[in-house]
Formats: sequence, C-alpha cells, structure tokens
Amino acid sequence: KGELLIAQELIAMAQNPGIHGGLNNARRIARPRTSLYLAPGEHTGGATPAARIAVDTPVHAAKMVFPTLGRSGNARMVDKGAQAKWDHWARAHPDLLLSVERGPDLEQTKLIAEDVARKLELGPEDDLLDVGCGSGLLLSLLRTRCRSAVGVDFASGQLALGRGHFPELAFAAAAAEELPFPDGRFSRLLCYGVWHYVEKWQATLDSFLRLLRRPGIVLIGDVPSLRHKWRLYLQYAKRLPALALHPKTFLGKLKYSHDTSHWHWVDLGETAAYVESRGCRAEVLAQPREHRQYGGVTHVYRFDLKIRAG
Repeated sequence: KGELLIAQELIAMAQNPGIHGGLNNARRIARPRTSLYLAPGEHTGGATPAARIAVDTPVHAAKMVFPTLGRSGNARMVDKGAQAKWDHWARAHPDLLLSVERGPDLEQTKLIAEDVARKLELGPEDDLLDVGCGSGLLLSLLRTRCRSAVGVDFASGQLALGRGHFPELAFAAAAAEELPFPDGRFSRLLCYGVWHYVEKWQATLDSFLRLLRRPGIVLIGDVPSLRHKWRLYLQYAKRLPALALHPKTFLGKLKYSHDTSHWHWVDLGETAAYVESRGCRAEVLAQPREHRQYGGVTHVYRFDLKIRAG
C-alpha cells in the first residue's frame, strides 16, 4: 500500500502543474532510473550480508587516527562542490558503509538502526522518509518496521549505489530543503548523519515540518554539538603519538580530508529553539554509549535531536 501511494503521488505531480512543479518535478524524483516500487509485501528489508560490503583498507585505516575535523560557526555553509564530491566519493568507493563515511563494522550500523527505531517510535502504520539516505543501508534495516519507506538524497552516485543493492527500496533525488512530496505525507522523518552538511538549515526544518503528518516525529541524528567539540579534540590529542609511528596513515588522512565534504559544528540549542518557535517540542538525546566510529567514541560530542509535532 505504501509503495502504491508513492507511485500515485508521482502521477499526480506529473498531471498537475500546481503540485510542486508538475512534470519537471516528477521527472526529478524518478531520475536517473525508476526502481521505486514493488507490490505490497515484496521487500526483504533485512540486514545486508557482511559479504556484500567491501572494505577500502587504506582509507579506513586513515580515518582510525583522526575523524574529519569539523568547522565552527552557526552559518553552516557547505562548499558549492559538496554534491559533486559526494557523487565522486560514492563512485570511487562503491561500498555501502564507506560511501557514506561509516566505519567497516556492520554491527555498529545495526546498533544505530535499533536506536533510531526506538527514538522514532517506529511502528507498522508509519510512513518513513529518510532524508540524506546515502547508500540506503540504514533505511534497509528500518524498512520492515513500518508501512512504507522512501530514501532521498541529492547525490546521484549515492542513489545509484542504493538502487543497485536495494531494489526493493524507494529512492528519490532531491535537496533537503526542497523535498517534493505533498504536505503531511509522512508520519516519521529521519535525517541521520547529514544535518551538519545542510546549507539552509531553517528552510530544511520548515520542509521537514511541512511533510510531517500530525502527530509525527522527526529525528535529526548524529549531530556534532558545538558546545561539546572540545571532547573530540581531546580524543585527537590522545591519538597524536600514533602519527609519529604511522606517517603514511597521516598522509592518507590529509588526502581524505581534501577529497570529502567538511562538516560543521551545530548549535543544538539554537536549532531546538527554532523548532519550538514553530510550535513543536524538541529534545536533545544521547547516542548509544557502545557506538564507535573508526575506533573513536562518538556519544561524547554527537547527539540526536527528537522533534515531536502534534
């Protein structure tokens, strides 16, 4: 039923120019190819076998010394080449985890999926939108828990990777601040590991709230907190001695930092205040203490923002 609803929305957009730009918008959703729909119940939605996930050892090794350094400031402007960089990164590293800058441990992704499902209060009557879905791995672990699920990303390389691995999932191409769906289309909305790349964060939040059916929940996850960035730098300081012993790893990290998009520290208080000014409730939540990324502890400086509307 959920997949058929998505198909009906595409047809309606194409036929009615007054709905989000008509045919041009429907084409944008469906490109580069439409492997969006299955009959009801025809989805696997299970965990991806570890054998399907290749590990790029040099890059993963580089990230184990230093994660990407974030940039401070509340403006959070992303460089203009961010979309091209993510496309290039996905094509250069066609790996479900590395393509979205995740460590090689699939069990850690499963841990994230369990935590996300709990915080979203995801149930069988929910329609889920994953904004910034990347390769679709996390969405694939959540799909069996809800009625329908759609993944959105602005990078065609990421979507191509997701469609290749998860033909049972629905994917759409769009920017986070211009999501081409009708008002109230989704009861749950997830934006995980993406918020610190978003350029127009206020417009993006407005877009999220427009799509959210009341009562509904938005979860903005894995957000590096401006207030807690010193904790990450403390981890860096502890790793400095390793650089003297592994110069090749250090050089690999420098290349990685150049090749990928930089992220920005987020003022969670400012974001929560904006949400509440829109009549919703916002709550900052801790991440699982067991979660690790490239050997580093993330829960000390990254948090989730849960938004409840209605």
